Amino acid sequence: MEAVTSAGEAHEAAQGACAELSSDDVSDELQKATQQCGERAAALDALVATGTEVNSDWAMHREMMRTKDEADPQAYRDRWQSMVQAAPDNMKPYEDDAERYEAAPTCPSA
Repeated sequence: MEAVTSAGEAHEAAQGACAELSSDDVSDELQKATQQCGERAAALDALVATGTEVNSDWAMHREMMRTKDEADPQAYRDRWQSMVQAAPDNMKPYEDDAERYEAAPTCPSA
């Protein structure tokens, strides 16, 4: 969970790093590479967002498990069932975004 959070923060900090580049500043080859990287970055943006939601769900689940011994058994069961039923709401978009990211063009290396 810490690795996902750290990666998300690093990704957020790097967003828009090339926003000020003008097409006049770069060659046609670099423009194509920039477009490919932009498509991959957009796919990564979506994946980070949905991954953060899944990570939050997992953090709540872990916290719930940590307090299981002190919890009312029926309330614990009800909450657990609710979380299981809600899991696809975040997992499906994450899985779709992971597929889109895998299919996105790679950024050419220099």
